[in-house]
Order: sequence, then structure tokens, then C-alpha cells
Amino acid sequence: MWMETQPGPNVRFFTGEEQMTFSWPFALYQWHQALGLFKWLARGEGAQCQFAKAVDAAWAAWEQAKPQHAATSRAVLRRLLSEYLATALTGDAPAPGLKLYQASVVQVLPGTALASHQRYG
Repeated sequence: MWMETQPGPNVRFFTGEEQMTFSWPFALYQWHQALGLFKWLARGEGAQCQFAKAVDAAWAAWEQAKPQHAATSRAVLRRLLSEYLATALTGDAPAPGLKLYQASVVQVLPGTALASHQRYG
């Protein structure tokens, strides 16, 4: 298929610390996510691997973020968390999704279903 023969994002187009911290990893995430969607629509198979690679790219970006970018990285992570979690589940890769959730430091309100689940596990 055509899309599978196309190269992913080229790191040379991302210059500067901010682009390497945020733009490059997100471009890689989007590439794998789009390729997974393409495979799923075209053949109905082979997509899980691409979705897993997408969420792995998101986790790698978080791990590589420098301390001075922690607040911005966490804000970006929180904004995209639901998409990352859905991609992780679609890729049958819950571990990096859970790591991203934990890194986001989302506050859980007492009495919610999620709070109950965390308490009783």
C-alpha cells in the first residue's frame, strides 16, 4: 500500500530545543497513529502495532523531556491524555498508556468511579 512505502517525519525539519521537545515527538506519534488507521481501514489488520508505536513515541517524549520543560510537558500531556489512552488501548498497549496517566498527575475527585477503582483496585 502507498502509505506504508512513505517515510515517516524527518527529524531534520525539527530544529531548536522546543521543536525537538514537543513538535518532533508529536509528529512521530501522529505518523504512527495515521499509519495504524490506514492499515485498519485498508485491511482491518496490522494496525495494533502502529497504534502501540504511536503511544510508545508519546511515552518516549515524556521520558526525554528536560526538567525545565516539565510544566509545559505536563500541560501538553494532560491536554492529549484521553487521545493517548484511547490509542494505547487500540494498540493493545496499556502499559505506556498507564505510565502516561501516572505522569500526568491527574487529580481524581473523591467519590468518582475512578477514585473507587483506585481505592479498591
